[in-house]
Amino acid sequence: IGMCFLLNGASFLVVVGALLALRTADLVPSKRAVRRPGQLREGFRYAWQDRTLRTTLIILALVGTFTQEFPTTLPLVSEFTFSAGPGGLATMTTLMGLGAVVGGLATAGIGKATASALAWSALLLGCLVCVAALMPTLTWFYLLMPPVGALSVAVIALSNARLQLHAIPEFRGRVMALFSVALLGSTPIGGPIVGWASDAVDPRFSLLIGGVASLAAGTYGWITCRSDKRSGQESTGVGDLPELGRLGEAEDDFGTGHPGGHAPQPECTARGVGVAAEHVLVQQLDEPGIGHAAVGGGELRSVDEVGGDRSNGLR
Repeated sequence: IGMCFLLNGASFLVVVGALLALRTADLVPSKRAVRRPGQLREGFRYAWQDRTLRTTLIILALVGTFTQEFPTTLPLVSEFTFSAGPGGLATMTTLMGLGAVVGGLATAGIGKATASALAWSALLLGCLVCVAALMPTLTWFYLLMPPVGALSVAVIALSNARLQLHAIPEFRGRVMALFSVALLGSTPIGGPIVGWASDAVDPRFSLLIGGVASLAAGTYGWITCRSDKRSGQESTGVGDLPELGRLGEAEDDFGTGHPGGHAPQPECTARGVGVAAEHVLVQQLDEPGIGHAAVGGGELRSVDEVGGDRSNGLR
C-alpha cells in the first residue's frame, strides 16, 4: 500500500511539469477586482441571477453531491454486493480511470461546451449509474465502469468550460470557487447520505440515489436549454457591468439573466468556446492503490470582444 501512495504522489510531477511548461507570454491577464466588503454576496448574487451560471452550478451540485460519491459507494458495492474485496475495487476504479481519460479527450474534441451537451452527459451518466446498480454480476458491473468514468469527467469538464468562459473576468474567480464548492465541498453532505443509504438499505440503493440525482440534473438542464432556445435567450457572459458596488441595485438589468442587460444570444451555447475540458481531466478516487487519471494542458486565448471587454478562455 505504501508504494501505491508513492506512485500516486509521483503522478503529480506530470501536472507540475505541465504547469511549468505553460507559455506565460501567450496569456492575457484579466483585471483584478478591487478587494472590498460584500464581494462574497456579490459573487453569489451574480451567479444566481445569471441563467447560464445558475443552471450549470445546479447541475454540478446535484451530480457532485450524490452521483460523484464513488469513493464511498464503490468500496461498499465491491465488498458487500459482489464480495470482490480490495481486488474488485481496484478493478472498478482502474476501469473508471481508463474511461475518464478517453471521455476527457473526447469532450475536449467537441469544440463547444453547449448546454445541451452538458444536459445529455448528465442524463446518460444517470442512466448508466442506475443500470450499474441493477447489474446481477460483477462482470457486467465492470463493463459499465469505463462509460461511467467517461461521462463523469464529461460533466465536470463541460461545467468547468461553461463557467470559466461565460463568467466575466471580474467575477470569474468567485464563480470558479462556487464550482469547487459544488463539486468537492458537497462531499460532507452527499457522503453521509449515500453511506447511510448503503447501511440502511443496500449499496445498490446508494448508487440508485446518485443515478436518479444525475437524471434529475440532466432533465433540469435539458428543460432549461429548450426554454432558452424557444425564447432565444442566453446571456453572453461578457460586456459592461453596472457599477460593481451597486450590483444589488441593478435588478432591472436582468432581463436577459445577466447584469447589464446584455443582448441575448440565439444559441444555447457558451460563446467563444475552445473547450476547456483538458483543464479538468482529473478523476479523483482517493482509495489505496488508485492514482489520478489526469490529462492537462491548453493555452489561454482571448475570445469575443464586446463593449471593449475581452473574455479569456482555455483552449
